[in-house]
Amino acid sequence: MFDTTIYTSEHSAEQLSPDELLMIAQRTLPKLVEKLDFQQSALCTGYFIGVDHLSAIDRPIFVGPKRDATRKLDYMTMLRTCLFHPGVHPHIEELFDIRFEKQPIRIRQQDDLLTPLLIVQFLRATERVVKKGLQKGYYKKTESMTGKVKGRILVSETIRQHHYRNDFLTTECKYQEFGIDTPPNRILNKTLRFIQRYAQLMSVSVLQLGEKLRFLTPAFNRVGTEVAFMDIEHYRPNPFYAEYTEAIALARLLLKRFGYQLNAVRSDDYTDVPPFWIDMSKLFELYVLSKLQDNLGPGELIFQADGEFGYLDFLRTSQGEEMIIDAKYKYIYNQNGYDIEDIRQLSAYARDRGLLNQLRIPESEWQKTVLPCLIVYPNAKKTPSDFSSLYDHPIKQFERFFRLGIDLPMIDII
Repeated sequence: MFDTTIYTSEHSAEQLSPDELLMIAQRTLPKLVEKLDFQQSALCTGYFIGVDHLSAIDRPIFVGPKRDATRKLDYMTMLRTCLFHPGVHPHIEELFDIRFEKQPIRIRQQDDLLTPLLIVQFLRATERVVKKGLQKGYYKKTESMTGKVKGRILVSETIRQHHYRNDFLTTECKYQEFGIDTPPNRILNKTLRFIQRYAQLMSVSVLQLGEKLRFLTPAFNRVGTEVAFMDIEHYRPNPFYAEYTEAIALARLLLKRFGYQLNAVRSDDYTDVPPFWIDMSKLFELYVLSKLQDNLGPGELIFQADGEFGYLDFLRTSQGEEMIIDAKYKYIYNQNGYDIEDIRQLSAYARDRGLLNQLRIPESEWQKTVLPCLIVYPNAKKTPSDFSSLYDHPIKQFERFFRLGIDLPMIDII
């Protein structure tokens, strides 16, 4: 099989011919492409990973997580940390986008970033459903009854299945019953079966599915898996069970991913996935949020604080320790460098009246206040992250500017 897919990683340059670059430039660049460098004859990737069509040159492109000669970024552990952190999960919107309406792309099974992402999201959403309790309701049930009837008699089915066999005591009946074996719960249970098969066939130990599946599956022991396609596609959420909305939406994405067929989950060398992208800068921002919330006191941090200048990543509000904190998914800070645009941006935040108004600093003191600014960046030096003090590593060219490297999980490349 001849594979024409361009395989690369984030923040990389892929060599292409000048003619190919010119053809790509004539159309809107996909999210996975940051820019085209005509001097170096290179297609440059940026902050997005995933897979998409380069339709201008009739080639797909796959962009994986950042890597070096021996290791690659373990984005799934970062994602799992964010999804299962109670203070971070509500902010997961706009992290990724899937284009099911576009033609699927065949990629190597080992490069399937989409399915594990959907699985982790779904398990988190379903866990919230189970902890609150499965929704009960009325559902239709068909049963063969001997010597009695219940509900509505299915005449044609009774004649075909029983009377033709000289069994005149058994009747096919259809009636309503109240319980948990409802279409929404069947959708969730059906999706769990898909995930169990996926876990058996694929090397997904990184997802740590076993513990979650052992917790979730017993809750669905009295729930079936047969559900009509229309029930899946046209599910209407119940406002009293808001947890179901996200879980059913993710179940729909996973079932659609496999064409609603359990035997479509295979351990082949290649797999077909719809075009999608994951915003790694957003994922890094949420990962930093989880670490800051774990290390700072409750109520000390405002995420996406709204100021006059815009939205700040993090505003520390502790009295006497107020601080402007911003997550920058840039490796330049590992070399004691800095991006002057980041310095200017944080300097503006430090003087933003909308942000100052959210602190317990009297307005009369604002003119004399210089808020400290902290830039959190991915640490590539393999030194432990230390949150005990946020002031240990100043950016010496500027007053009250600091940097903090945060460890990111990595996977050794075999």
